[in-house]
Amino acid sequence: MEKHEDCNSEDLLNHDSFMILTSQLASARISPTKLKALVLKSGFTIESWIKPNGGINSLDIFGCASSRGRYQLSLDAIGSVFFDGRKPRKWMMVENFVDFPVTELTLEFLICPFRGNSQTTLVSYVTDRSDANCEFAVKEDGCHGLTITIGDQHLASGINMDYSQWQRIAITWESKTGQIEIYKDDGSKVIAVEGKNDGTIVPFGSPVFVGTLAPNTQLASGGFLVFGQGQTRPGDVLGFPMPEGFVGGFSEVRLWRCILNQTTLNTLKGCWLTGDEPGLVGCWRFTGLALSTGECRNICQTGNDGVLGGFRSDLGVKDILGYRVLGVAGQLAYLSTAVVPAGKWCHLTMVVPEGSLNTANPQLFINSQQVITSQVDSQDISLLEIGQGGIGSCGDSELDALKLWNIPLSETALKHNYLHHYPLDAKGLFALYDGAGIKGEKIYNRLSQDLDLVIKGSLKAIPSTSPIAKSQT
Repeated sequence: MEKHEDCNSEDLLNHDSFMILTSQLASARISPTKLKALVLKSGFTIESWIKPNGGINSLDIFGCASSRGRYQLSLDAIGSVFFDGRKPRKWMMVENFVDFPVTELTLEFLICPFRGNSQTTLVSYVTDRSDANCEFAVKEDGCHGLTITIGDQHLASGINMDYSQWQRIAITWESKTGQIEIYKDDGSKVIAVEGKNDGTIVPFGSPVFVGTLAPNTQLASGGFLVFGQGQTRPGDVLGFPMPEGFVGGFSEVRLWRCILNQTTLNTLKGCWLTGDEPGLVGCWRFTGLALSTGECRNICQTGNDGVLGGFRSDLGVKDILGYRVLGVAGQLAYLSTAVVPAGKWCHLTMVVPEGSLNTANPQLFINSQQVITSQVDSQDISLLEIGQGGIGSCGDSELDALKLWNIPLSETALKHNYLHHYPLDAKGLFALYDGAGIKGEKIYNRLSQDLDLVIKGSLKAIPSTSPIAKSQT
């Protein structure tokens, strides 16, 4: 390969000491006449360091689309959706819930309630059995506070939510004794920590409420679980009581078939769950892709996916906390369960094994560790248009050391690449993009005069703080 004349050897040895900073709509694309060189049929690797900004719903790190095939490495935002209390009514529903907890449960949700109706429903679970149409519900009922319903029995806690601020609430119930415990964030402590903006998690204190409700009652499985609305008939959206809709933001919901004590709740509180935790039957996160498809997937991968209704997909999610990794190869698309946190550096890799591009399942790695993925329909994804290739919109996020390989790297090589450098003439490495390659209106491929990218929009280089850059100093 012939190197650029204006890239001396010292620059190349320190190529990771700069990053790329892109604006919301900026991109860097390959010339259509050079696109053929980016078409990779199978057996290749894309890797990059990225610090996602958290202000954009979809980050397109690198991809290529032609009539001969396509591939793409992107991020899908995880955030909150807003229930505005108006028509069309907003809701998330799990239909015919398989293995709903019947004798023990723990329900957690991260919400930001606004003042709305005097009575508002956070969660309702309804079956069609005749003796107890309403199996389980959580409402806030004016001065009565958070009120739990099981069958035809109700228990008012007198505990109200904190309005206009994010808070996590956890509710446990045990059938044998009927004991209910409610945990809630301390509003003043949360506000104090949020002001520091250092990622500190405020732990739950002792339960803010302990009571007894419906001892020796067993809930029924197979019902309809709805967030943000009450139900008068199982799963009937026309039967949602209009004055009882939740008003505010919903970010994440977790459901367990066991009782989590204070210590366990606090241990898991600041963690991104993987879906295989013992006792976890549901964990639903709202994402940009979920809004566009109307489906909110359960990360447990045991079914019980949620259906979204009433939300506008063009508004995207808000209050973005992290991203799922999306890998596309041919007609196959896979999403990670693991999460890339917003505002933190991560090393991402997509490896496409040898074989047909349409049958070689892409493998995704975060910080050199392979992550569990679930297949999604590529038709539901915002893909590059045919004839495009390069870096897409990354919304003021930071990229460093974006590399393309025409071989599938082994796990050993990936672990080496995580914090070390391969020689620039390493076998299979054919493109390297970073901030030091930005000159004028192009990002030069630091390895040769081919595959330079043309910048569209505002894009610049600034000194890098990525771990790979620090490893050189």
